[in-house]
Amino acid sequence: MTGHGPLEQSTGPIDGVVPAFACAGNNIPDDSPAMDTPGPKVVAQLRTQGQGGKTVARMRELGQAEVSINTTGFPELDGAPGGLFPELLGGAFNFGVANMLANLLNNAAAQPAHNAATFVPAISAVAVADIDNHDALYSKINSDYSDLYVRCATTNEGHTVMTRELGEWIVTRLKDA
Repeated sequence: MTGHGPLEQSTGPIDGVVPAFACAGNNIPDDSPAMDTPGPKVVAQLRTQGQGGKTVARMRELGQAEVSINTTGFPELDGAPGGLFPELLGGAFNFGVANMLANLLNNAAAQPAHNAATFVPAISAVAVADIDNHDALYSKINSDYSDLYVRCATTNEGHTVMTRELGEWIVTRLKDA
């Protein structure tokens, strides 16, 4: 291995195991609109999480004052490598479900800019680093430093989705046990 910690730069296999591997992010930019609905009954915007203090949601009902939801101290979680938010309704995920509900209220057909965000960041799922560090959140993972015996998929999938890649890894581990 080329590095000496849980977050490595190496991707080469050693004895058939890839100790440092990159989990793909989902290409959702931080601090950008994920869903916008212009009304007429409900005007709303959901934004992806940006680093630090950000407004992540704004909503105003007809004749009411705007309500905002602000965060402080969060990293850019929505686009981080890891398991995606679970599908809830006919292909709609977290931002997509909010968009679907706004469309029902407004009798509209707007599409979300982003349908799904990261639900569980990979570094948290495999217990190698805290999620509050941007560099760690988007780094390759060295499974040798996890308290768990882990393998991450090479593409973002829904949270707990069993892929062929992960299934083959599990079967190989069982055969070797």
